Amino acid sequence: MYLRRTMPSGEEGSKLRGSPLREAFATQWRTMLAVLGMNAVGSVGFYLCFIFVTTYLRKTEHIAASTTLDINSFAMLVQLLVIPLAAALSDRIGRRPVLLAAAAGS
Repeated sequence: MYLRRTMPSGEEGSKLRGSPLREAFATQWRTMLAVLGMNAVGSVGFYLCFIFVTTYLRKTEHIAASTTLDINSFAMLVQLLVIPLAAALSDRIGRRPVLLAAAAGS
């Protein structure tokens, strides 16, 4: 409701031309690629650590499902503890170095 009421209309609205998505890709494509890359690193890393490794350990190494899920749960607990520390570090030294180190570590 708020967005609908505050959208430009009439002459103000006619100044906006074309697709906002097309305009964003035309003007901000580098930023969009950077965000896509950061999301890809996080998504692939999560998938490998928490989905694939569990299946790999069960199928290839023949480790019991309960053990692999215990390992998975422990890894998630470690992640929960590391995230606030990484956030504090990024407040201290900056976001870019922490993100680049995390991507390189992945």
